Order: sequence, then structure tokens, then C-alpha cells
Amino acid sequence: MNNKILFKVMTTAALLSTLAFPVSAATELNDINGSYAKDAINELLQAGIINGKGDGKFDPTGKISRQDLAIILAKSLNLETQSAPATATFTDVPATHYSYQFVEAAAKAGLIKGQGDGKFGTGQNLSRQDMAVLFVRALGVDAAGKGTDLKFSDAGQIADYAKDAVAAALELGLISGNTNGTFNPAGNAERQAVALVASKFIKKAEELKNEASPPAENPDKESGTTQPQTPATTTPPANPGSTGSSSSSGGGTTNPGTDPDYSELAAPSLAFSDSKTLAFTYSETLDTTHVPTTDDIRITSKDGDQSFPLSIRSIAIEGKSVFVKLERTQALDTEVEASYQPLDSGRAIRSASGKLSPVFSNKQVVYRTDDPLALLSKVIDEAQGLLSSAEGNSGNTTGKYSPFAVESLSGAVITAVEVQHDTLATKERIKEAIHSLNQALDEFKGSMIQPLEISQVAGEFLLKPGTATKIVPAEGNNTYTKQSLKNLIRVQRNGEDQLFTTVNNSEAVSLGLVTNGEVIGSIEVRSSDEQWVTVNNLGSEGLSVSANASATEQSGADLIFTVREAGTIAKEVIIPVRFDAQKPTVTSATYDSGVMTVTLDEPLYNIGYEAPLPGSIRVNYLLTGDPAHPIPLDLTDFTIAHRNGEDTIVIALTDEGMMKFPPFPLPVPVPAFQIVFNQMGDFVGNKPEPVNIPIPFSNPVPLPPYEQD
Repeated sequence: MNNKILFKVMTTAALLSTLAFPVSAATELNDINGSYAKDAINELLQAGIINGKGDGKFDPTGKISRQDLAIILAKSLNLETQSAPATATFTDVPATHYSYQFVEAAAKAGLIKGQGDGKFGTGQNLSRQDMAVLFVRALGVDAAGKGTDLKFSDAGQIADYAKDAVAAALELGLISGNTNGTFNPAGNAERQAVALVASKFIKKAEELKNEASPPAENPDKESGTTQPQTPATTTPPANPGSTGSSSSSGGGTTNPGTDPDYSELAAPSLAFSDSKTLAFTYSETLDTTHVPTTDDIRITSKDGDQSFPLSIRSIAIEGKSVFVKLERTQALDTEVEASYQPLDSGRAIRSASGKLSPVFSNKQVVYRTDDPLALLSKVIDEAQGLLSSAEGNSGNTTGKYSPFAVESLSGAVITAVEVQHDTLATKERIKEAIHSLNQALDEFKGSMIQPLEISQVAGEFLLKPGTATKIVPAEGNNTYTKQSLKNLIRVQRNGEDQLFTTVNNSEAVSLGLVTNGEVIGSIEVRSSDEQWVTVNNLGSEGLSVSANASATEQSGADLIFTVREAGTIAKEVIIPVRFDAQKPTVTSATYDSGVMTVTLDEPLYNIGYEAPLPGSIRVNYLLTGDPAHPIPLDLTDFTIAHRNGEDTIVIALTDEGMMKFPPFPLPVPVPAFQIVFNQMGDFVGNKPEPVNIPIPFSNPVPLPPYEQD
């Protein structure tokens, strides 16, 4: 930076140094008390360099945009902002934009530059490495060669254009790395961190002023600067290298495009490299550490007047090109439109030397060929080569090609060869053959059977001592007598659940594994200790897991599930067995106006049924509270409300039941209802003991059933 700009920094710094900051800022911010940059935020707020977001908010951990950093730089440097040009330099920062005069001033001073294509990049976020570049450049410090000694564990991820500036900013105490030894160069800068760095920047400029000593009698005269001394080592807070600020506060995001040394990458040429891949080719080798995502690149097609996006499978950088692979193949003469607008500076396309790619919108690209017949021959050769490599390697196990895909590609090749040899074939027919064969090729390439993905589902396998539970291949809810294998382990391929089947083989304690209708493997189940648990094959009924009657909760055993594919072990899953002989305990039982509510210490299940049957629970009336003389209620006298896995049961007397037990005018000694759990218990079938529910005198007290006249 020239000395005139440097002196303006010093003037601002001197102004700040004379301010006496009150405890409460002019604009009270109520969300910065926990910020490590609280003092710096208040200083810049008092100096008019930044503002809050309104309603007393600063949003210290928020992001900061490019235009807002231009505001901070312009205000910190006291740049001339009143003489902005009548015509905007950047098409996305018009004269009506709130940051217009500040962006123009910063651009005129050479601090920032657009991204090419006449745009500034309004709204993009500032990265940590670019913040270092801008503040170091604004100080006018010679940073050349300093980047060779960076010690961060991720120093290799810092862009070449930013390494010297990051090292200089670190040396000057403007920034620091993270506590884990990284710098996170492409990470977004936070508003609080930009405020802290801006405050340090102004103070560092004051130090440079003292060393440069400009003539006091003629402050407008340019003066030389001296190399600043290395400041004393400081310990800035972890991760102060990022910050942000509101659109009215100043501070802003920039990306490598704001540096004149790396914003000059020429626009790329766009073309299809094959039927589903677009290539953005530049004039220079690209940096492979900054790869855009599907948020940054958009490919669209048209159907009449309607435009719709095309799905992108992958984006990769190789050499001078960015390759955008689509999900589907395109027919010849298909026209698409490509747009590139990076939403994060860390993903911006750039050359190895740091030059930034210009953004572009709706660039038309057509998949075409001058010689369709030659292209058809090329695609046929590729398809025949793949079929030759797949010969003897088709099947439904890992690493093989799907037989259906092999058959489909073979048929497409036969059809294409017929067109190839047809001397009367029109160009349109040849193009159709190319498209059909490309589609079959794409399906074939994606048809190779992928490895199995095996994971554990159940945390434990519950058994009641002296009982047995089946493991079945069919889907369904687990009960104490039957559990679905899919509720114990998950076997998938390409994210899709694989099917299981029974195996009628008395020698194998296993279930079959099915892919594309073929049994390609097995799931063997065995016990780690047959003293406590045994596993047997029930043929078409699945497997049986039995617990020794003498097993206790302290007995230890595991079920080992061994998944085999084509005879080879793919994975073993071990699920511990827990023996449960403890009956559920009633923790609360109340009666109120004909409704009984019973809560237990663990969930209850309907033994052998999905829903409670009328006979799942028996209700008795105890006139004197004596269970020795119960009066049973009919099944039509009450209803049961309960779902499997709930710990509360609600039993309500019906109108018919209430008529049998009308209100009794005189107190009866300790009347009660008794609840008997016939077919309800915990997950392994342990039934609770019967519970008596006293009927308070404040409730209508039922009489025993009486005979009608």
C-alpha cells in the first residue's frame, strides 16, 4: 500500500486511541457478553466503523459478506467515499446499494477487486485465509516468502496466494490458529473474529506510524515506511481468524477473487466430454483442494418453455478441467445451460497460482458430434470391451455384474451393430442408437454388485429362563415368542435391505441371504455358551433360541450372527443375551368414576397377540377387599386401552358394567377391583402379580351383581 493510505490508517488509529470508551456502548448490544471479542466490538462500535443488526443484536458468530468487509476497510482506512463514480464498477453493486460508496472506495485504493465478468460477488462469505490477505495488504507489509515456515497441521490446505499473508498476519499478532493446531483456511470468518482482527489492525497501524514517523507539518506529503518490528508474542483467543458483520456494520466476506493477483483466470470453455459429463476447461492447471459442490454449479435443461435442473452425480477437478458428471446420459443435440456461482469462497474454482474463475450464468452447451457414425462405432467398441471383461463374471454376489445388465447391454450392442452396418440408416436413427447404447452402458457400469453393508440393530437379545424364542426371516414386530431377523441385524446393499429366507437343512443353523431372487449366502446363528443358550434349526419355521431354566441375570452368553456371501465370511455381529426372570411391578393403581388406571415399572406387551384381547386381563370385584371371594366381571363389563410397549393400562367400566354396580348409599368396608394379568407381561412374558385397586368412598361405590325382577 502507498504511504498516503498508510497515513490514513494511522489517522484513524490515532482517533481511536484518544477515545474513552464507556462501559456501555452508545448502542447497547446484548449478545456479546460471552464473546472473546467484546472489547474490540465495542471499540469499533464507538468509532462508527461497525454497527449492530438492530434490536441490540450483533450476532458475533454470524458470517460476514464481501461488501461488508469493504465497508470495514473503507472506514478503518478513512478512505474517501463521497466521490464515488457515477457509473458502478460492478454490476452487482449498483449506485443504490448500501455498500456502493465503500466498495468503490476500496476498489479504487486497490484493496479489493471483482471476480471477473464485471461482478464483485455481493453476498459471498469471507474465508479465514482471505481475511488475512486483505488486512495484511492494507497494512502495506512485505509478506513475501513468509509462508514457507507455516507450522499449522493443515498448512498444505492454505492456497498458495494466501500463505505469505497468513504467515505475516500470524507474525503481526492479527490472527492465530485453532487450539488443535489447525488454521482452517477455507472456513468462514465470524463477525466477532473480523471485529477483533480489525481492532488489532488499527493498533498495528499505530505502531507502524510511530516507526514511519511522517512529518507532522505536512501530513499530506507521502513518506516512506519502515519494516515493522516483530511484535511481542500474544495469545489471541482460539479461532479469532473468522468473523462477520451485518450489512450495516461493515466487515465483509471476500474470496480469492478480491485479490488482483488471482482474479484474472480466463473464462473456461464448456463442452460435453461424453454423453453425461460436462468439462469446464481453463487455460491453467487448477487447484484440486478447492472443489465446488452442487450448490455452486447448476445444470438445467428445457422442455418447451419450462426449464428444469439436471441431477449432478459428481464434480471433480483434474488438470485444467472441472468435470461435472450428470446422473443421466444425454441424447445427441441435447442443449443444456450451465451456471457457476460459488456460495463459499473455500469452494471457488481457482488455478494453482490462486487466480479465481469468473462466475457465469446460463452458458449454453450442446452435446454434438460431426460424425455420428464414427461416434457409434466408438461406443460399440467400448461396450464390447466391457462385455468381454464381464465374461464369466456375472452373478449376484459382490464384484460381479448383474446378469440382467449383461443381457441388456448385449441386446443394445446387437441393435447398434445392425444400425452401424445399415447403409440406409439415417442420421437420426444413428443418433438414437448411440443414445440407447449409452444408456445401456451407463446401467451396466453401475450394475456391479457392491459389497454387503452389515450392522447391528438390537442392543440385546432378551430371554426368559426356561423358554424359547423363534428367529424368523419375515418382517414383523418382535414378541416374546418370535423375533424378526431384520430387527436384530441389518444387511443391505447400496442402501437397500436384502431379503432373508429359511433353509431346510438340519445341519445348518442358519437363514438364507437373498439377492435378486437368488440365495447367495447365509446368516448362521450360534451361541457363545451352550450351557445357557442353544440355537436350533426349525426348517421352514426359522430358528429357535432356547434359554436354560437355571439361567440367571448374571449368566453370560452372546448370540453370534455370521454373515456369509458365496461361502466367504462378510462380517460377524455379536448381540449379548440378557436373561430376565423379574416380574413387572405395579407402581400406581387408581380408580375414578368407573375408570381404573394401572402403571408399571416397565412396558407391557400382549403375550402372543398384536392387540389386547378381552381375555388379556380379568377384572374381579372384591366387595370387602378380600381376594378370596372375587366376583368376576363379564368381558362386556369393561374395555381395555393399551398398546404394546406402553407401561400404562386404562380399564373403563362400560354402561352395562356400571348398571351392574350402581352407586351404593352406605359405605362398604374396603371395596376394591382386582386386576389379573392373564395374557399381558413384559417383553419376555413375565406377568405382573394381580393388583387390588381400592375404591374411595368419594366415588360411586358399586354393589355386587344383583338379580333383575
